[in-house]
Amino acid sequence: MVDTDSEVRAQAAKLAGDHHDTSHYATLIKLLSDEEPRVRFFAAQSLGKLDNPEAAPALLELLRRNADSDPAIRHAASYALSRLHNRAALALAESDESPAVRLDVILAYRLLQDAQISSFLLDRDPYLVREAALAINDAPINDALPALAALRGSGRHSPATPAHKRPPSPRSTARRRRSRRLCRESRRFLRLAGGSAPPVVDLG
Repeated sequence: MVDTDSEVRAQAAKLAGDHHDTSHYATLIKLLSDEEPRVRFFAAQSLGKLDNPEAAPALLELLRRNADSDPAIRHAASYALSRLHNRAALALAESDESPAVRLDVILAYRLLQDAQISSFLLDRDPYLVREAALAINDAPINDALPALAALRGSGRHSPATPAHKRPPSPRSTARRRRSRRLCRESRRFLRLAGGSAPPVVDLG
């Protein structure tokens, strides 16, 4: 995994996860900082397969550095976090200053079917509120549905507000497009990772 050829490092990282080789745990953590995105991707994916909850902080740091710039790394790390079941690390990241990290926690909660996702219905970023609501509705995450219903009844702006009742804006249009793209990316990555993809439900 220290080969000068980045593709060799990437494939070595992948094989460590495929073979559940825990002896390479420390090296995989280091590869999360590799200069090549493909190496970071496989390192994150394999850490999820090794089932060591202590990898969660390093994966969250990867997501912080990624800053939502590489969709493949975002989904690999979020998927890994969902496999590690480190609820304490995820709960701590709910208040992270980085919106990208908080989005990735939403993705992990969605994969875990965890009702704690409802905490993001009160997030300060309207886009993250929307993503949490979409995740709760689409999966569905039944234990979080009462919180979603309360949001819809509170009068706060939410994905349930009919589009024809509010004037469109370039910003809201961009958010809708980003939400749909994120959903498509999640579905594609889940298929590649062997998971099941939830149906797409457009909430406007």
